[in-house]
Amino acid sequence: MKWKNILELLSFFFNDSLHGFLDRPFFKKRSNRVFLTIILFSMYYYYFWLNIQQLSAISNVANLISKSTYVIAAKETLSSYYNMCIITGVFIYILVNGTFQLTNNSLHIAKTLPFSEKEIWLSQKIFKLICGALVFEIVLIILVPSIKLITRNVFYWILLLIDFHVIFINIFLLLDLVYDFVLINPWLNTKLLATFIDTLLVLLTSIYLFTIRFKIDYLIGHIDLYINTLIKLSSFILLCMFLILLSATLVFKPQEIIVKKTKFWNLPLIKFKNNIEISFPAIVRASSYTYMLIFTLIIFMFSLASNSVESTLQNMTFIFPLIGIVGISYSDATLNFRRFFNLYDIKARSELCSLLFTGTLILLPTILLSIFELKNIDVFIFGFSIYLSSIILGFLLPKSYGSVNETMSSLLIAIIIVLLSVALVKIQLLVIVIGFLLIILIFVLKKEREKNYELL
Repeated sequence: MKWKNILELLSFFFNDSLHGFLDRPFFKKRSNRVFLTIILFSMYYYYFWLNIQQLSAISNVANLISKSTYVIAAKETLSSYYNMCIITGVFIYILVNGTFQLTNNSLHIAKTLPFSEKEIWLSQKIFKLICGALVFEIVLIILVPSIKLITRNVFYWILLLIDFHVIFINIFLLLDLVYDFVLINPWLNTKLLATFIDTLLVLLTSIYLFTIRFKIDYLIGHIDLYINTLIKLSSFILLCMFLILLSATLVFKPQEIIVKKTKFWNLPLIKFKNNIEISFPAIVRASSYTYMLIFTLIIFMFSLASNSVESTLQNMTFIFPLIGIVGISYSDATLNFRRFFNLYDIKARSELCSLLFTGTLILLPTILLSIFELKNIDVFIFGFSIYLSSIILGFLLPKSYGSVNETMSSLLIAIIIVLLSVALVKIQLLVIVIGFLLIILIFVLKKEREKNYELL
């Protein structure tokens, strides 16, 4: 095995992936790419600045409490951040593992060239790890300002950043080994088993998120160690774990894992006698909708078993709106027959109405929660803005056009959700955002019609 060959394969995979990503009409123009980058950076800077302002207020309050109480709070905060990195690492791995898939062309060319099976296998793992790390960096940017609540020493501040990255890499390597060894037998290598593992991981991580981590935070907060000693000890343990997992990844090489990815489920649905059936089956039958529904139900049932009904409903105000991200699969679901829309006289206006009605149906839990619990429609508006954003991103980055398009669109929708959550403080701002999103969606639908008309 030669690392030079692995670097060449990584370069090839990135070139192929970016070609699919930048091949979209919007991204072909350099001015559009620069404009989008500036907008995202500006919005993120604004969010970063808001965090700094809030942390300054918290720091002022911290100066008023006793030193012993502050030390306990700092150690609990440290433990909480480590736990959040673990939880985030698991969810990011599930996301990347479920959305990432090299194109058949990439794998065929890689296997035709004089590279060993182990080099190709390891290159795929590294490539997938880098894609996951990009998503993790977005989360990390949010955490960076609040590290000063733990320590203000620059050395330990940097050491904590390294620890956060090592935790993510360890989780990624561990779960990748688990998937490899569980799915190594061809007769077990099914989409159903992979989905079961994903669901099990979500369930166990949710249990850890809502119950176990609080007990661990409390124990770490009252442990008889200085905060700096605790950071150094954690760094040593994490480094040892990294070396063990890396050695296991390099030494053991299971057979190549190829899980057939089911894009759609054959579900019986009500047949609407109008244009509603344009988008409703395309979204509801997508596997992403099933996974999101299972995830939401698991969180809801576990929260209901652990907390009161009132607390559960409060928790669901942050979970139910996330159902809107399933709109990201709409473009890919209609890709093969979209060119026939004009022939069947399906107008862009009818398709837009169909999408709006479908969004209202799948976000029905948020409507019920908004009306009967919160006595307003703020949560529904938040979820609907996520839904419209995901549909637009699905058109800009359809999964079928590149191996990392779905991962990139998931990354962007995560950023957008964070930014939209900031706008929740003024619901009027979210209404304005929905207005802009509707204008953009109409424009995208018309452009897609023109493009498909040219193909005919």
